[in-house]
Amino acid sequence: MRDLLALSALPAILQSYDPYQMADSIAAALVSMLDSEFVYISLHGTRDGPLIEIARADGRSAADSLEAIRAVLPEILPTLSSDRQLAVANPVGGGTASIAVAPIGLGGDSAIVVGSQRPDFPTPNERLLLGIAANEATVALQRWQAETEERTRQTEEELQLVIDTIPALVWSALPDGSVNFVNKRLIEYTGLPLEEVKGWGWTVSWHPADRATLLEKWRTALGAGNPFTLEARVRRADGEYRWFLCSTVPRHDDLGNIVTWYGTITDVEDRKRAEEAEKALHQAQADLAHLTRVSTLGELTSSIAHEVNQPLAAVVANANAALRWLGTQPPNLEEAQAALGRISRDGSRAGDVIRRIRALVKKAPPRKDRLDINEIIIDVIALTRSEVLRNGVSLETRLGRDLPPIRGDRVQLQQVILNFIINAIEAMSEVTERPRELAIDSGKDASTGVLVTVRDSGPGLEPESFDHLFDAFYTTKPGGMGMGLSICRSIIEAHGGQVQAANVPQGAVFQFSVPTAAS
Repeated sequence: MRDLLALSALPAILQSYDPYQMADSIAAALVSMLDSEFVYISLHGTRDGPLIEIARADGRSAADSLEAIRAVLPEILPTLSSDRQLAVANPVGGGTASIAVAPIGLGGDSAIVVGSQRPDFPTPNERLLLGIAANEATVALQRWQAETEERTRQTEEELQLVIDTIPALVWSALPDGSVNFVNKRLIEYTGLPLEEVKGWGWTVSWHPADRATLLEKWRTALGAGNPFTLEARVRRADGEYRWFLCSTVPRHDDLGNIVTWYGTITDVEDRKRAEEAEKALHQAQADLAHLTRVSTLGELTSSIAHEVNQPLAAVVANANAALRWLGTQPPNLEEAQAALGRISRDGSRAGDVIRRIRALVKKAPPRKDRLDINEIIIDVIALTRSEVLRNGVSLETRLGRDLPPIRGDRVQLQQVILNFIINAIEAMSEVTERPRELAIDSGKDASTGVLVTVRDSGPGLEPESFDHLFDAFYTTKPGGMGMGLSICRSIIEAHGGQVQAANVPQGAVFQFSVPTAAS
């Protein structure tokens, strides 16, 4: 009766146990109840689980007991379906062991095997206890299997729900590349029936212009076993095409063979449109910057003409002089040679002016070259020299020595400096009570960049203009467009730098800093 009460408590104890813990608890109970030499339990048929073997024996470790009992199992297991009394050599001690076997209702070789040295083992009561234990084990394991299957089903449903609700089209494919699973979102987006999507039917939803590239890359990935990503257009159920990012990765088995391909297709239409809009904006800014340069050069027409006419007039004068020296008797070859040298020099001067003008007028995509900031400043000064002199401005330069090179676009940086110089000259046009002085400096800034400063002796900036000085369409000039300084800021920020303006005693200062090529 005591043993029956103990067995009746097993279901409550086994309720929270996994199969291994169940088998071990039942084995320990039977060793005590039946006063046996050993108890062996084998379990087959658990969901996707391996064979579970438990052995209990007094005075021996579980591992040693299990190894010893396995040796006599070939004699015992054939008796599972019979009530024949069986005795075998005691695997865990001397003498002979009487064997009682109770099948566990899971199929296969699942059973409880008990061995005892008593010749009368098992008695009817002991066989009853053993049968009850086997039945309880069967019930407990069946309940565990049902609960496990329910948990697995719930997990699969939750996983399916996650896959169906994540903001992406999800699919998987067999090793040969044929699709065998798609999530609900993909079906809803394409409007294609599931049977049409599976296999290779999914390709009909891709834009005809992208399909060949996609298939080529997909077949290449299948052959190499490598993941890949590709942007392409996918047709929506209403016929509209949108840009998507297709990403695919393989899953390998323990031997390195691909067993499944997993893929996601993520909508990137908004990003693509933003990129196109940004590209269009940059192009518009570049076009506007070009127009501003051309407009500025138009304002400098008389100064540029003077810059070109000076060396050309010198060329004509020296050519006439050379002719006269050659016409004397005897010809003065030394003077003629000197005149020809001056012609060459003045021709080069005129060519340099034209080169600088062409560079500024030329419409070309931005470049990222290694540049000497002082060379850029000198080029702009040469182009504006006549304008400086015509307006009675005294120009002073303090260019830093051994400045590190910067990386950027020469023409764009020339445009910034040109704009600062022209603005400074215009600001000083009404100054009559003091000298008109323009100072251009270059040097290292406080961090690792190069600093360029243009300072004038004009009336300075109005305090209320500081917050809007570099805004588009803000201007203090009559008839001005308000784009020059805005473009300057865009250029400098595109170079990773900053532009600033401030008042100084008797004037204003504009400056910009750009990082060095090394930084």
